[in-house]
Amino acid sequence: MVVVLTLLSTEAVKIFPRDPTTVYKAVGSSAIFGCHFTLEDTDQGPLEIEWTIKLPDFLAEDPTTLLYTPKKTYTNLHLPLKDRVYLNSTDPSQGDVSIIIERLKWSDAGAYQCQVKKVPGIEGHKQILHLMAAPSLQSCIVEGMTYKGSDVLIKWHSNGTRPMYYSWDRIDGHKMPVSASVDNRGGTLHIGSATETDGGTYRCTAKNLVGKHYCTLELHVTQAMNISNIVIPCAVGGSLALILLAGLLCYCLLKRNKEDMEDIGNDFLENALPPARKSVTCNVTEDSTYCSMKDMRS
Repeated sequence: MVVVLTLLSTEAVKIFPRDPTTVYKAVGSSAIFGCHFTLEDTDQGPLEIEWTIKLPDFLAEDPTTLLYTPKKTYTNLHLPLKDRVYLNSTDPSQGDVSIIIERLKWSDAGAYQCQVKKVPGIEGHKQILHLMAAPSLQSCIVEGMTYKGSDVLIKWHSNGTRPMYYSWDRIDGHKMPVSASVDNRGGTLHIGSATETDGGTYRCTAKNLVGKHYCTLELHVTQAMNISNIVIPCAVGGSLALILLAGLLCYCLLKRNKEDMEDIGNDFLENALPPARKSVTCNVTEDSTYCSMKDMRS
């Protein structure tokens, strides 16, 4: 008699994707944490889905953010995520147990784990959420002169989480200048020996892993001013100004001298001796009368 033994392979619930994944999102946006599963005939127990946040402290209990049971779904188990987390599917029993977290905050960054239980099967999947600030406009400026033949430097600095990548293009229907060079990390556009045809509308795009932002700038390249046309009028004007200044100075000196002379004359008159008083003495005799006059000084 031959006895045949048949070994039955019973595979439990399976989750995909299986490997840990990383999600990059901008602060203020929404994030979908994908989690799908399939069941085997041997998985006969009640379906239970649990989402937890994996804490760095292995001794601490991982807080539950969402719990699904056939009777009820609990979404406000973790206070920091209250009213911001919910299931992506209206019927998770069909295999989609992904969750959505809205209005992301910096504090939401971390590791999230999806766990599907259906006795005897149990499987989990971990996802890591990284939060970043999307690019936003800070400034878009031209540094230095924009005369014909000069080197033009256009800069745009954007707020946002690094690394940041910059690109420049021309959006007025013309090609970028042959002499143009772009610093993709610093955000600058350099145009060497600019010509008048290099003037136009330029656009810079700043982007990182979670978003992008644009800046447009109108560049005007003009003829350089003729220095000789400036020097000659300035020289003539300067000479005329010196002549007028010298005349004014002479007038002021003459006027000052006249006032000083008047002041000296007044002082002299004030300090002069008063008129002398006269005394008259007369000697009268029988034959004649003799009178003499003498000054009387005080």
